[in-house]
Amino acid sequence: MRARVLLASMLPLIWGAAAGWWTPRGPGTVGAALVSVAVSLAVGLAAGWLSRSRWFMLVAPVIFAVAVELVRLRLRGPTVDRPHLSGFGVVALLAGRGVHGLLSLLPLLVGAAYGAGLARRLDAVPPRRPVPRRLGRIGVGLLAALLALVTVGAAVPGRTAPIPGGIAASTPSTPPGASWAC
Repeated sequence: MRARVLLASMLPLIWGAAAGWWTPRGPGTVGAALVSVAVSLAVGLAAGWLSRSRWFMLVAPVIFAVAVELVRLRLRGPTVDRPHLSGFGVVALLAGRGVHGLLSLLPLLVGAAYGAGLARRLDAVPPRRPVPRRLGRIGVGLLAALLALVTVGAAVPGRTAPIPGGIAASTPSTPPGASWAC
């Protein structure tokens, strides 16, 4: 039992260290965001399965977050420094840690819930629930639906209508061979 819990704790720790090294400022591309969601969901599922405890819904994200923050200590910048209570500080906090948390912590939580539930069901362990069974399932189902919405939102690129004469045109405005003169 202790070996399973130790291994279940090591999975989010290793994934947190890897994610902190790979995307220290959070996933910056659609591909990185989707990989982050998929790996976090798989790690949460495995950690929940191994631990067979609903506590890993909280434990796995906390271990992951601590590992990411420890790896981020080497970096400087508004999205990885200590949060500041200013308008820019709040935006930097939400854009950096908030997005990374949404794309990593939420899948860890959902995966751990489903992993622990599946393992306990297959082991035929009777639930000791202070919360009614249906309420817990509804809560995890709502979190899974939120995760699906976040994943779709990350996968679908933003679209805006082009502004005629705007500076964000996708066609080159200077002829080939020309240079900017100041």
